[in-house]
Amino acid sequence: MNAGQFKIIRWVSMDELLQIDVIVRVVVALALAVMTLSVFTLLLLVISRVGEHRVRRVREQLRRQLLMGLERRGGALEAGCFRHVDADVCIGVVACLAEELEERQCFMLPEVYASCGMGHLAGAAALRMHSRRFHKRLRTASYLPFIIERTEAIRVLIDALDDPMVDVRLEAAHSLGRLKAAEAVVPILEHLSLPGNWPLRRVTELIMLMEDAAVPPLLEYLSGDGGSIAGKVIAISALGTLEAGEASAMVRSFMKDPSPEIRIQAMRAAGSTDGMGALVGLRRGLLDPVWEVRASAAKALGKFPDEHSVSPLFHCLGDREWWVRFNAASSLLRQGPGGIAALRKALGHEDRFVREMSRMILEGVS
Repeated sequence: MNAGQFKIIRWVSMDELLQIDVIVRVVVALALAVMTLSVFTLLLLVISRVGEHRVRRVREQLRRQLLMGLERRGGALEAGCFRHVDADVCIGVVACLAEELEERQCFMLPEVYASCGMGHLAGAAALRMHSRRFHKRLRTASYLPFIIERTEAIRVLIDALDDPMVDVRLEAAHSLGRLKAAEAVVPILEHLSLPGNWPLRRVTELIMLMEDAAVPPLLEYLSGDGGSIAGKVIAISALGTLEAGEASAMVRSFMKDPSPEIRIQAMRAAGSTDGMGALVGLRRGLLDPVWEVRASAAKALGKFPDEHSVSPLFHCLGDREWWVRFNAASSLLRQGPGGIAALRKALGHEDRFVREMSRMILEGVS
């Protein structure tokens, strides 16, 4: 091998060595990065576990303190360790207690916070209603009545009825219903009177939580010049569900309302609020141009057996709408012997639909 050949081989060997050096450096760098990442992850895990352990310990201490407070054994000195407790922890503990305790005991918790020197937690929880995170506002609206004093809770929750998220508004209304906050009835109607059957049923249920305390503000809302059609429909529905006898005259006045939605609800509510006094309006409703009104009136008449209702119900057996015919036939059955006789007479009617509906209702009796 001559000198030229030796130089060529040496030059190739040096290139390979350089490549190996680069590879080794990369491998070492990657190994160091993986080790650093592993150590960092381990530290985060340790910190997280320590934090979780601390939170569990604080939650258990807070839960024990609240239960002791309910038994009138708590004290301000025992609450010193809760000075820096996060509102999330506070609401989490209250949420757990809400599953364990009776509702009346939960409403006593705000007094315990004050007596145990934990009033700052109540204030921090109230501030969560202004959080940018929807789920925090929703959760706070659920448990706020169990954290802060009643008057302040009502004020904060009424403000929450203006929340951009419907779920938060509904939860705030639910909490106001549990608080029997009659002053919130009108704000609930103003902020949750949405179109459709689902909002009607849901908001009616929420107002029902207030029981008889809701009747005066509902009547005041209906007697005013303002109020939306949806709001009036919900108010009339709630009065009917509450079977508020004192609302009978008000409900009757809406049987002639220009809005079909209001007339429909007035016919339904009259069957629960007015008794026999609603018969004239209900019979007039059988002639309404809107079939849903006729169907509602026919169904409501079934609650008040009266011989004078037999003839107008009999004529409704020939209505072009199936639900009107069905409700009229069902109500005739409840009118007593006169109504049953009218159904049997209809079996020979020239109209096939009248015969079929009468036969179906009578077959259900036999």
